[in-house]
Amino acid sequence: MSEVTKRALEQSLKNLLLKKPLTKITINDITEDCGINRMTFYYHFKDMDDVLKWSAARVTDELVRAGRDTADMRSAIEIFADSFSEKYSVLKKLMDSAKRSGIEKMIIGSVRTYLEKIIKFKRPDLAVNHTDMDMLLCFDAYGLFGIMMEYCGQPHRDKSALTANIEKIFSGQILLSEQPYTCRNL
Repeated sequence: MSEVTKRALEQSLKNLLLKKPLTKITINDITEDCGINRMTFYYHFKDMDDVLKWSAARVTDELVRAGRDTADMRSAIEIFADSFSEKYSVLKKLMDSAKRSGIEKMIIGSVRTYLEKIIKFKRPDLAVNHTDMDMLLCFDAYGLFGIMMEYCGQPHRDKSALTANIEKIFSGQILLSEQPYTCRNL
């Protein structure tokens, strides 16, 4: 029952985010939309940020589980891209809010966790020291988040090209290319 209630509160927050800015949404708004009382909210979460953190952790866990079951890294990236595209409207509203800095930090942390777990699962043989891996994960998390926000905001997008390019970046193939560099949009 607890998980069902948490998901219902999460969904109410997402519904409300599509109607008004995060700073205008109250706990009362969420509980009314969800059809529960305020005390039930506080039984499950301490505040709205707690809902967002719980949601980010839940989505990250789901993505990791789905990514582990894929045949290769590109398939894991495709699952991530599909999920990100599906959640883009809510993510955009969150990033446009006055709480952008904290929201961005939370999302980047989730992306980083996702990448770390997928890399450990897909490449258990990868021999990288802790400092280098930390830098790599930080760089890739910010890059992946930024490129996905840009990609999802475009009307005509090619997911196959995007995931192929992300895989080339992650594998290092893009730096080994024999093709001359030309700058163009995604």
